[in-house]
Amino acid sequence: MINRPRVIVSIYLFNSDGTKILVGKKFDQSSWSVIGGKLQYGEEFDDCAKRIIKSTTNLSINDPERLKFICTYNAVDNVNKNHMVAVDFYVQITKEEETSYFKLDIFYFQKWGWYTFEELLKLQDDLFCSTQIFLRKFNIQNLDDIKNLNSN
Repeated sequence: MINRPRVIVSIYLFNSDGTKILVGKKFDQSSWSVIGGKLQYGEEFDDCAKRIIKSTTNLSINDPERLKFICTYNAVDNVNKNHMVAVDFYVQITKEEETSYFKLDIFYFQKWGWYTFEELLKLQDDLFCSTQIFLRKFNIQNLDDIKNLNSN
């Protein structure tokens, strides 16, 4: 059996005032994570991100300007023998979306919440490996670093 890297798309979903990120504890894992999923065959990265946002939160991101590409990087977790190619995006939702349309699908997270950067750092050792690698690799020090990072 050939062990190949998986392509995952992660979305750093910011609340309406941009001070917190949606983070949840997945059912199938013991780790905490931003929303994300696997790229499907033939799918564009941004279409995958929009699909994940819709299926996880019930939000439709139709304006392509709102979905911001952050970066793509190699995420290798030698301890768990996990290799992923990570494609990260961020989007900040509006107050209307946050109060009227946002509904987290309980299929994805057993527990979730909006976390400040300081609260996110407290979860550091329990974060999904690609999120840990992202924070270290790009020396993320605050939420603005995520919004301002652009590896294009």
